[in-house]
Amino acid sequence: MHILRVHAVYRNVVIHLSILLCLFLLPSPLAGTHHRSPPRDLSRFVQAHRYAELGKRLRNHNKAFTLLTHLAKKHHDPILTRTLKAASTILQLSRTQKQRLGMTEGELIQIALYMETAFAQIRKTHPYLPSQESGLARTIEYDPATGLRFIHLEHVRLVGRGSTKRVTKSLLYSTRKPQFVARCSAPQSLREEYALLKRLQGVYGIVNVMAFTEHDAHGQHYQTLFCELYRYGSLQKRLFTWLQKISLKEKIRLAYDMVSGLEGMHKLGIVHRDIKGENFLLTYHNHHYKAAIADLELARYTHEMEAAQSCMQVQWPFRPPEYYSLQHKMATTYLKGDIFAVGSILYALLYGKKPAWQKEGHIGRLESAPRESVYKIHHDVVCNQIQRRRQLLVEKRHLENTLSLREKFELLILHMVHEDSHMRPTSKRVRNTLRRLIHAKQKK
Repeated sequence: MHILRVHAVYRNVVIHLSILLCLFLLPSPLAGTHHRSPPRDLSRFVQAHRYAELGKRLRNHNKAFTLLTHLAKKHHDPILTRTLKAASTILQLSRTQKQRLGMTEGELIQIALYMETAFAQIRKTHPYLPSQESGLARTIEYDPATGLRFIHLEHVRLVGRGSTKRVTKSLLYSTRKPQFVARCSAPQSLREEYALLKRLQGVYGIVNVMAFTEHDAHGQHYQTLFCELYRYGSLQKRLFTWLQKISLKEKIRLAYDMVSGLEGMHKLGIVHRDIKGENFLLTYHNHHYKAAIADLELARYTHEMEAAQSCMQVQWPFRPPEYYSLQHKMATTYLKGDIFAVGSILYALLYGKKPAWQKEGHIGRLESAPRESVYKIHHDVVCNQIQRRRQLLVEKRHLENTLSLREKFELLILHMVHEDSHMRPTSKRVRNTLRRLIHAKQKK
């Protein structure tokens, strides 16, 4: 009986091994697909240089990338090789940065093929080509001054919106180093902002601008800036959420980035005039959060502001007390207005709440109060909010000759929002202090 059982087990093993051997030796229905030649009609398109028709066929094919690879190897066509390289680097970029393209591989290949062929010939006469005219999945745009080409990705998501600007995501097209960028478009002149950004190009803490374009659409003339994309958007969106959870050192680093950009502007005599959380952009690089100043639409040179007696800060919550005084309009005071506004943002970053002068009740009082009493109301609120705490920290530093890292950062912020503009530090001094705090050892 035992011998019969062993024989039965042995027979089952032999049967299973025979089945596995047959499956291994039989040709798989999928075998050879990687080496199968592309359809003949596609090869004829390549031989006849009918790249537009080839792009249309590949757009709707579910294996467009594989077919393009076969065609490029078979025909040794330089255009197909460049197209393949561009598409592969863009797809790799999308996967690495976890940024959606919002289009299929076939649609991307058709656009890349168009960029390498037809668009190279018409880009000077048609720098802005809507998708409705080209038949492509996305609109493409070209800057004649820099030679850069962009693919619109507004179908993915809206990055931001201002009073007149609309900020969407675009892709800088390149076979070597494609890049996701921010596209800021408005039906108004952005030339002055572009000129300022170009002058500030390379300054740490300022958003880098890449290109400037113009086009007509929907009966209006649009001007567009293509700038560096900061993946986390505006600082204001995160100010009272996860930015409150980052370490004190990270907060000081963010402050350093913000003030560095401001110092770069002030060094050239430029006042931002529209400092607010929405105009600082955030990203994450080299294990640290980074911030940069954006939107220089209202920025002006100090000599221009003195001549025109311009407003020092446009936004009500960020206006310093001297804004409401008749004797504040001096070049140095304009710069100190920016310091007060940045200090107000850092106050919220450190304490996790808005300062008293930014609360709706106070702003409502200012709007309804007689003009001659507005300065005193605003001055008193700012003074009452910070003066007592500032004096305590100054006395502690004098008596004990030491402050914790948090107290040093806090005292710097309270000086930045000082009710007297002459007592506020310059952007250079603030930056130097923050640099020392970054490298200081934190006491427990």
